Amino acid sequence: MEKFFEKYRDFLENADLLLIEGRKDVALSRAVRGVKNQAVKEIVEEEMQLLLSVDPSGKQKYANWMANQLNMDLHRQLKNINKEGFAVMDYLDSVKAGLRLTVDTLKASVVKYHKLAERNLIEKDINKFETYQDWNTKIHYAMRELEEKEKMKAMSKQAKSETDEIESNEDYMIVRPRSKEGSCYFGQGTKWCISATQSQNYFDSYTSEGKGFYFAFFHHLPHDDTMKKMALVFEPGYEEPSEVYDRPDDEVGIDGLRDAVSMNLLFKGFYGSVMDGKAVKKRLKVQEDFLSTIAESFETAMVELREEDALDPTLKQVFEELGIDLGPESTNEENMPSHAEEAFDELVSEQLWDISGTAAHHWGENPAGPTDEDFQSIVDAAELSNVYVNWDEYDEGRMYWDGGMSFDFSNVDDLVEDAVDTDELAGLVHSALDANSIYPDDVEDNSWGGDLAVNIRFNPGYGEESGLEGFQSFVERMQEADQAYEASYKGVIEAMKEKGWIPGESMKALLEKFNEMKFQNFDVDLEDGTIEVSSRLHVRLLLPEELRSGDKRLSAYNREDGGIDPRKAMWDKIVEDLKNYDYVNQIREQIIARIKNGFDKAMEIASSQTKLPLDEGKRLPDVPEYKIAFGTMGPKSQGSINRSDNRSEKYTISDTFTYWLDVNIEGEETEEEIKTIQRFLRIIDKKELFEKIRQHVEGLVNNQMQKIIIPAARELVKDKIEVEKTTDELSSLFEGWRKFIQ
Repeated sequence: MEKFFEKYRDFLENADLLLIEGRKDVALSRAVRGVKNQAVKEIVEEEMQLLLSVDPSGKQKYANWMANQLNMDLHRQLKNINKEGFAVMDYLDSVKAGLRLTVDTLKASVVKYHKLAERNLIEKDINKFETYQDWNTKIHYAMRELEEKEKMKAMSKQAKSETDEIESNEDYMIVRPRSKEGSCYFGQGTKWCISATQSQNYFDSYTSEGKGFYFAFFHHLPHDDTMKKMALVFEPGYEEPSEVYDRPDDEVGIDGLRDAVSMNLLFKGFYGSVMDGKAVKKRLKVQEDFLSTIAESFETAMVELREEDALDPTLKQVFEELGIDLGPESTNEENMPSHAEEAFDELVSEQLWDISGTAAHHWGENPAGPTDEDFQSIVDAAELSNVYVNWDEYDEGRMYWDGGMSFDFSNVDDLVEDAVDTDELAGLVHSALDANSIYPDDVEDNSWGGDLAVNIRFNPGYGEESGLEGFQSFVERMQEADQAYEASYKGVIEAMKEKGWIPGESMKALLEKFNEMKFQNFDVDLEDGTIEVSSRLHVRLLLPEELRSGDKRLSAYNREDGGIDPRKAMWDKIVEDLKNYDYVNQIREQIIARIKNGFDKAMEIASSQTKLPLDEGKRLPDVPEYKIAFGTMGPKSQGSINRSDNRSEKYTISDTFTYWLDVNIEGEETEEEIKTIQRFLRIIDKKELFEKIRQHVEGLVNNQMQKIIIPAARELVKDKIEVEKTTDELSSLFEGWRKFIQ
């Protein structure tokens, strides 16, 4: 017997081998069917051998079908070549390349197909596919389905552990997923964005905004029914679902949920009274749309019941299976339809509110959205050193956050605080942040009480405004700002040095040298990297008679007719011309010329009243003309260096103008140039000489006033002012000024 079975086994194996070899031969012959050209035939046979070598079934189950596909592709190419009138022999390479593309596609897909066919995920009879293109498309979709199932299988344990089962009975089940995995697993077969696996999933995003999701699964509805799975959305402040979505992701509201409950009950009664499960399965084999047809008949029957008061016999059986008493003791034939309708609607309402109420109760005790601990953990993980992040609830379930940082320059070494322009400092910070690709929403000066500080604020941008994911994105941006903090701070320090707010060693030494000179009429400051030795010259103005009488406090509108006060207009014109660049520059040129040309005389005057150092008496210094700057600040109250000119003032500010005379040192001067500047300043700082310079400026200004400025102002307001002649000491001063400047 053993020998018999061994021979029988060998027979079967040989039979299989013969079958396989027979299939190969048939496939090779089919591949070259209708081909007469020997060269083309050899190409086809070579390509067919490649297909036979990748047989995934082990029995060449798919060889004949693939041979047919290769043959069809070959004849398509030959037909195109003949149509153009070309010789096939000239296009052998092209034919081979075209066939190779087809072979590569078949080789890549046949293994996938075999795997799918074994799992019943695709049509098992390959001969039902007319073209390999259609076959390949079906494989693509089936592979996606397989991958989805495998993914769901892998995440099932986690998904179930992260999902709350709220209710489960013979009619429906309600779950509340607490994670994206749970939402994907229980949302299989839907198009809900919170259950997406092939595209962006929004579960975490919406949950972080405070939304909660409850899935209702109706056991009796057909698997392909759009209401088989429903999603109920709850939001903060709502005790009922704010939205309800069916399986295709259409928002159907609470009415859509009622329709689902209604149809689910109708199918329940149908399965119990009219047709059992086995009968349904048999019917589905011969009529795939059987259940959808039943659903349509239910809809029609319910419309007839509600609108025509007609109770379909099948619907009556369904109602009775659901426990609705339609016997003669409870109703009669006349009121049976309305009684049936009312009783069925009560069943639907009861189940509808059970579903909605159960979900709402769970929602009330388990709101969605991140906790403070969730936010804090994200911030802690970022390990921010210089940037802060704040978050707070501004509405129920809705959070807001922002961030910021501060730059404090109060303790910067060698910073000349008096030289710092705080508004400009904020601009330097903004520029430094930009240079490091940090873009704040607000940069503002926060200096006070002797401290120099700039505050920076960041608001959430696009994609950062809501949800834990948005917060995570915002904190990541804050982390970038934090990492750029030191580089930005150093950038501001370098800009301060360029501005001269932080002098270098040589400039510091030079600044100290000029400060040690202790001037009587000059202040020494560091301004924009330059040492400024500055003075203020207060000059008396010989005002026109029109402005020397009446109230010195001028207003724009004080006339009875509401017009502009001509005295005010006249004064404004005078001030404007006194500040005119050309007029001021004329005075500067004359002052410098006076200092240069009359230095000997000025020295003699100063020497006769004060004792000069011996070396200054022996040698007169050069006048550093290119270092001297001159200009006006306006009426005295608008500019002062807190020095008194010790003059009695019985006029308002309108009769005294402030000019400035500065000597600028840039720090690039030679030692000899610095000595020249020092000698020059030491001399003109003498009380008598400085006063002579002030008097000369006063004379030059008033000369301009009388010859140019006042006539122009009078022309502006002519015939509008009645002049009241006045007599005061100013009337006799102009002659003295005129003679002095000559």
